[in-house]
Amino acid sequence: MREILAVRKLLQSFAPKLAGLCVKWHTDNQNVARIIGVGSRMSGLQSEAKRIFEVSVHRGISIELEWAPRFSNEQADYLSRLVDFDDRSVSPHIFRFLGLKWGPHSIDRFANEHNHLLPRFDSRFCSPYCEAMDTFTRSWYWVCPPPHLVPRTLRHMRSCCAQGTLIVPLWAWRSAPFWPLLTMDVSHLAHFVKDWVDLPTLKTTFSMGRHSSGVFGRENLNSRVLAVRFNFRFARFFVTGFYTSDQGWCSQCLSA
Repeated sequence: MREILAVRKLLQSFAPKLAGLCVKWHTDNQNVARIIGVGSRMSGLQSEAKRIFEVSVHRGISIELEWAPRFSNEQADYLSRLVDFDDRSVSPHIFRFLGLKWGPHSIDRFANEHNHLLPRFDSRFCSPYCEAMDTFTRSWYWVCPPPHLVPRTLRHMRSCCAQGTLIVPLWAWRSAPFWPLLTMDVSHLAHFVKDWVDLPTLKTTFSMGRHSSGVFGRENLNSRVLAVRFNFRFARFFVTGFYTSDQGWCSQCLSA
């Protein structure tokens, strides 16, 4: 089932570019070639074969399936085994709250076909209905990146004068590589931050991804998670209003 799903999803993803063409499709699964050619008695496989046929007819695509042994198809086999362990997302109720506060948001930049919170989204891998695969070539609005991509995300937002919403974890914030990029004085948020919300540390703040090894959505968090409303087009010229202590404020903030 997984192999025939891959054929259907890739065909849907590249259908506009393949329209009117004859496509030779190499597969290391002989059953896939047979099912797409003549169908299957199993309802699930037959349904997928029918959807492949409908896409092909609609776009004028002719498919030639050719079996290839696995040792001669190693690159495709490797790509099919990649696992995205950062496929979690903010829970829908948190997204709705932030949408009412700062929205509307128009595009979900770090998502996939299973966890996107908006109809328009970018994905790490090519999938049906995603707008782009390399999201760092785009301008951003709603951004919930994997923690290790937060520094690159902040640099990209600055370079394209972006405005939108960023979700960022604050565990071990003093040693986090992105913290100097997000603050002016290591204690207060930088001038491009317009507003922020401390999100609940409950596990329901996030929806767990398809791979349960991640911490988000599986258990309550042991550190803060911040939703930041940023705008690199217009800057504010004060740094008070947020502080990294447990109290959340310092004497400078209280006197402002």
